[in-house]
Amino acid sequence: MLINRVFLGFINKYRRKSKDTSSEELNNIMALKEQLIEIGYNSDEVKYMITTLSNGIDISKLDSKQLKVIEERLTEQLSIARQCIDFIRGPK
Repeated sequence: MLINRVFLGFINKYRRKSKDTSSEELNNIMALKEQLIEIGYNSDEVKYMITTLSNGIDISKLDSKQLKVIEERLTEQLSIARQCIDFIRGPK
């Protein structure tokens, strides 16, 4: 019985940590969404990107690994958008 309690305690602690990580990644995705909108993307365009990357699944239901992929892709998109704007502005 003691082993079961210890194991369950470990599992619950891991679940909380995993949930905290997911929460952090969700916050990062929302921050990236806002940055993409601020740089010039339409809100619906960014929603479409996220929906496409999540295969239509509500992102709050995705695991940490899936959220990390979305976060990475949005970060890449933001970088590309910034490069395009810098190119148009030309040399300083």
